[in-house]
Amino acid sequence: MADLTAADCAAYIKVLTGYTTTADDQALIEYIMAAEVQHVLNDINQDTLPDALSMDVRDVVAGKFIMARKAAIIGDDSLNVVKSISEGGVSVSLGGTTAEQRLDALTRLLTKERDYSCFRKFRW
Repeated sequence: MADLTAADCAAYIKVLTGYTTTADDQALIEYIMAAEVQHVLNDINQDTLPDALSMDVRDVVAGKFIMARKAAIIGDDSLNVVKSISEGGVSVSLGGTTAEQRLDALTRLLTKERDYSCFRKFRW
């Protein structure tokens, strides 16, 4: 995933929640993505985002979007929040019996603090 786009994030949100983003949502996703990319670049002191961090940025963008549009997502008829996520050899089950509780657990998982120290470039 060399170049992360707002469309990639929108597709990921749809996979996680079943919610189809609108044109207005695209603007919010682009804003969140630009802010998150800049945050990561500031943290690692680099000019371009390493490919290995694209998935982390995508997760955080999706989590922040879900938090911002929670009411619209919960009100959507096609709401289908995932019950577990598996990546590689790691599987995480989301607790909660209602869709809202699972959505909250999902946003906590997606927006957790990450350590980018191995990507940091030192200043001299």
